[in-house]
Order: sequence, then structure tokens, then C-alpha cells
Amino acid sequence: MKSSRVTSPVLRVGLMLMCALWTVSGWYFVATQSFSTKPIRSTVVTTVNGPGAVFAGAIFVVLGLVALAILLQGKGTQKATQFWLVGLLFAIPAAVVFV
Repeated sequence: MKSSRVTSPVLRVGLMLMCALWTVSGWYFVATQSFSTKPIRSTVVTTVNGPGAVFAGAIFVVLGLVALAILLQGKGTQKATQFWLVGLLFAIPAAVVFV
């Protein structure tokens, strides 16, 4: 199976937005170790604390990394540049969260 590059500008912008959204929200969940949701027409608030929130945050961070990997595959970037971009997306927020 041959991989194809992402060339659509609309798809690339969508992936950039999703990468940013997933990564920021994932690191926020990890940093606060909680998140809550409230449906529009309900008074019930669901709150997730502790390991469940950290796990959900980790899933969002991984989704952000996958979106970034797809974006980096589409351009003629070098392997070293790809490695450093993915590493910075993961390492800098992790250092801020855990310090």
C-alpha cells in the first residue's frame, strides 16, 4: 500500500487546528488532572478527576502528535526536523506541567 501526501490546503489547515486543539486540551487535562462537562439543556455536571483525566489528556496529546506527523509527512521536511518538531511538541509542555 502506497502512502499519499496530504496536499489539500483545507485539509492541512484543519489538521493544524485539530493538532493545536488536541495538544493544548490534552496537556490542560494532564496539568489540572480533571475536567468537567455540562450538557446544554441539563443541570447535571459530570466531572472526571485523577487518573481518568490524565488518561483522557494522554489520548488527546497522542491525537495531536498523530495530526502533526500527518502534516509533516506532506511537506519535504527532513527527518531531523520532523524529530525535533515532534519532540518539542511533547517535551516543552511536559516540562511545564511536571515542574
